Amino acid sequence: MYGLTTVSLSVVSEDPLVNSTVAGLSDKIDLVVEKLHQHKLSVRINCTLLKGYVDDVNDVMKLIKWCKRLRVEQLTIRPVAAPEKTESPEVLEWVKDHEIPVETHAEIYAALRRRGTVLLELPHNATIFDVDGQNVCMNNCLTLPKGDEIRQLIFFPDGHLRYDWVYPGAILI
Repeated sequence: MYGLTTVSLSVVSEDPLVNSTVAGLSDKIDLVVEKLHQHKLSVRINCTLLKGYVDDVNDVMKLIKWCKRLRVEQLTIRPVAAPEKTESPEVLEWVKDHEIPVETHAEIYAALRRRGTVLLELPHNATIFDVDGQNVCMNNCLTLPKGDEIRQLIFFPDGHLRYDWVYPGAILI
């Protein structure tokens, strides 16, 4: 598909009803994953850990089982984090209201280490585990590019392709 190999889908839960309550998320992730696999594409599910959604070890383990059932090639989980600077106080307030405690983040990381096997420790502080045969990446939310390397491409709902979540000027096209 013109060099595209992986499609990343964002969720807040393995529950389709919960995902459908969050603006822009599909309640048909299962069908989307199936279609992508039919086109020989790999699928990454991204789940930002949020208070009231996926916010503890049990929720993460349910998410892992769901991804394994869907044959998702990688699950990436990351706790929501406030940026160092923002032009939107509303966003900052929302993030602070939905952050999981640092202790909970540490508990999830420890559970992944106990239950899984560490496969890779990446330079941007992400750790990749094999948990019951499922590839799980524990990452952070706000990774800044180092040097001239672009690590992520983010397609925003407004149609822009960006390489950073925080800075409005980080537009590629």
